[in-house]
Amino acid sequence: MEAGVRRRPAVATFHSGRGDPVWDAVVGVVPRSGGCLGRWLLDFARATHGREVVLVRGTSSWEDRYRDYLGMVLLRVTRSRARVVVSDATLDVGSAAVGRRLPARLRPLVPWASRLLVRLADSPRTTWCVLSSEEVETFADRWRLRAGARGRTVLTRFFHTVDVAAWAPRTTDGGYLFSGGDSLRDYEALAHAVDGLDVPVRVATRRPVPAFPPTVEAGPTDHATFVALLAGCTALVLPLVAAPRSTGQQTYLSAMALGKPVVVTDAPGVRDLVEDGVTGLVADRGADGLRRAVDRLLAMSPQERARMGAAARAATLVPRSPEAYRARLLEVAGLGPGRA
Repeated sequence: MEAGVRRRPAVATFHSGRGDPVWDAVVGVVPRSGGCLGRWLLDFARATHGREVVLVRGTSSWEDRYRDYLGMVLLRVTRSRARVVVSDATLDVGSAAVGRRLPARLRPLVPWASRLLVRLADSPRTTWCVLSSEEVETFADRWRLRAGARGRTVLTRFFHTVDVAAWAPRTTDGGYLFSGGDSLRDYEALAHAVDGLDVPVRVATRRPVPAFPPTVEAGPTDHATFVALLAGCTALVLPLVAAPRSTGQQTYLSAMALGKPVVVTDAPGVRDLVEDGVTGLVADRGADGLRRAVDRLLAMSPQERARMGAAARAATLVPRSPEAYRARLLEVAGLGPGRA
């Protein structure tokens, strides 16, 4: 029990971020326990004992030894009656990080092993929170979960992460297009889309990039530089690959919260968050589709782009805030505001 605080009905494996009184009133936190998996599982067992709800991270990965999923398995083994809410259920079938560490002959087993882990973690008391309406329909089948799992899969739209109060006064139109990020990006398509355009392009990524046209400057940046480039661009152009799960929301929602027009490839989750022609442009998949959308953006007048950016900001700033996302998780968990 937290010292000096009446025991909260829920516990999470992650913090609320900058502080959220509504969330913090009902949700405690599992201790971090350093880098020791065994110690963390022991602390997890103690922290979750007797709780009504346990919230875990669906983004748990090789870097933390999939500890959240192992914690879910532990809850099943100990026959816990707690409801489990899995936030951001974006684990890939198979893991490149695991595959790199295995002999080539064993790599084909990685998708089987990842499905096994998720199936062992799943139970009739588990709710999977996905980030796109498409995944509500496909998640359970993709992971081959037990009957009824589709009815326990819900949409929790993602949120912007930019500090708007700090960056909004510093937004400008620097006369360049910006793109960035690493996960499931299609920079080959971007190279085609901007080829021949008389507009500078900045790309912030740690991924290897293709042979861009000379108008493109690409490479890794730190977080502050990434956000500064976002705040200073004319528009964001985000090329996404065709994939079964959503990606890129943090980047394009942060751009929208800063009032930037966005061009985003049509991928899971995009149409949940971007209204084509109103709050941004949704590009058809592939290089040609992205080029058409970029041409459409550049054909707009500055006033039209400003109106689109203002509409994007209005649709994102509060409705897609971190607080709104956490409120949605509490709703899914069945925890009302102010409960303690």
